[in-house]
Amino acid sequence: MPGDTGPGTSVLEKGDAVDGFFGLVPSEEMIGGNELASLLSFSSGANIIANNDAGWLKFVLDGKILFTPLCGFRSGILWNHLNTANIVYGSRQVQVNGYIFSVRLPRGVVADPSGLPDSYTNSAFPEESDDETEWGRTIRRCQDGRYASYSTADLGVVSTTYGNWCQESARVIPARFHIVRGGGQGAQGLYVRDDTTTRQWRPFLELIGKV
Repeated sequence: MPGDTGPGTSVLEKGDAVDGFFGLVPSEEMIGGNELASLLSFSSGANIIANNDAGWLKFVLDGKILFTPLCGFRSGILWNHLNTANIVYGSRQVQVNGYIFSVRLPRGVVADPSGLPDSYTNSAFPEESDDETEWGRTIRRCQDGRYASYSTADLGVVSTTYGNWCQESARVIPARFHIVRGGGQGAQGLYVRDDTTTRQWRPFLELIGKV
């Protein structure tokens, strides 16, 4: 774990220096959803006003410091909106409060492509399998009590409509089906959805270092 963990506390609430949770960082110490979208010139979908300043969950995962908002920032988003804006895989960077971050989507499964069928729906993805995924080791643990006990409403995972786009595709050809996490039965939900459907944008900000 780096010596400077970025905005918010550097003291872990749960876990260890490889796999841990620091708690919730106020938006005032990070950035609001509207401001981040403006920095990225990203205007697709609709702003979820109530989530704009809900704060950021802060993690260390395999030695990397990750921040993700408590709830998704924008709804009505196509996966291709995010890909066109280059905010799927971490190729874009932003400066926030004196730190540099890469901006990307969460990794919802282990492999890309995942190999899951186009119509895959699992509202209770097995915990032992999810302990190998980035989503499972961060967001899910903030609902199931291992890190925190946020409700589905707190995390904005109350229905499939509000699932969160992830990086991975279902298969190589055609690559128009992508992984969605959350929604339905909460953070444990895992779905494959056609790119013509709309879901939420929940960015992951990975700390690169100081400006």
